[in-house]
Amino acid sequence: MDRPERGRRSPESRATRHGLVADAGAAALAALLLLTSAGLAARTRLAVEVIDAVGGLPAHIVGAFEEPVGFVQTTTGDYLVLDRRAHTVYGIDPARTGTRKVLQIGFEQGRVLQPAVLALSRDDVFAVADAPSGLERIQYFATTGTFLGGFYLSPHEVLSARVVRQPLVLSGAGTMSFTGRTFLVNRPETGALIRKYDAAGTLLFERHIEGAELDGDIQSLPTEWPSREAGGGRHPVVPPLVRTAAVDAAGRLWISLTVPFTYVYDRSGDKVKVVQFHAAGTIAPQSLFFSSRGRLLVTPGCYEFPVPKD
Repeated sequence: MDRPERGRRSPESRATRHGLVADAGAAALAALLLLTSAGLAARTRLAVEVIDAVGGLPAHIVGAFEEPVGFVQTTTGDYLVLDRRAHTVYGIDPARTGTRKVLQIGFEQGRVLQPAVLALSRDDVFAVADAPSGLERIQYFATTGTFLGGFYLSPHEVLSARVVRQPLVLSGAGTMSFTGRTFLVNRPETGALIRKYDAAGTLLFERHIEGAELDGDIQSLPTEWPSREAGGGRHPVVPPLVRTAAVDAAGRLWISLTVPFTYVYDRSGDKVKVVQFHAAGTIAPQSLFFSSRGRLLVTPGCYEFPVPKD
């Protein structure tokens, strides 16, 4: 899940894709139907709901971090923060009085180098995705920092380059969830849709990420992408329009965009909310975590927000 597509395909493009030819009358009728449905969508556009912060880490603690990109809370109330630039995971006590280093920089097992994502399971095992020497790795730990296990995502494939254009990860692991048994990893360079499957792997639905809040960015997309030298060749640099995503206790999917809006989808894949987070100012979330205490933890800023129930 990463780049929203440019809305619906035209009737001509769909016909061509399936090797069919549509006549002009059919195309005109289809265009009229699309315009009509667009008008209905415009009239039912969701109002933006502003959610105010109700807590978070103290400013003097947050100010000591260089680049906090992950913020989670264990069932005991302790907090963990991943500082990407410092290559460190910090622990903070429930009273939020001080920090300790849980993981520190290093190439070897049990340390982290070029970390991108922090995830926490319901049984308080946390995981970090990093990329020492360009090899994507996931390690998981007890909250004390004790190493429990780890593996490389593609042990024989060197990441051409972990591209981070602040604050976005353009390649490599961008978002990760940990169920306690399974890691769910999003790689921004590989997808463009929301897809839902059941436990047997059957596709339940597929949705585009669309909305008026994205129109300006979609319209400004270049016709030719800049490229970079990596892995022995040149590759396009395609900035994503999605920052991060998470699923709440009710099964709703929250998708944070590069613009300061978050779309919320219900279990059926219908968009039910457009949200903005407000603390010292309007926040474009870089990470989202739903705690067992019913709060939504967000970076940057390491804020806590209430989770709307409806």
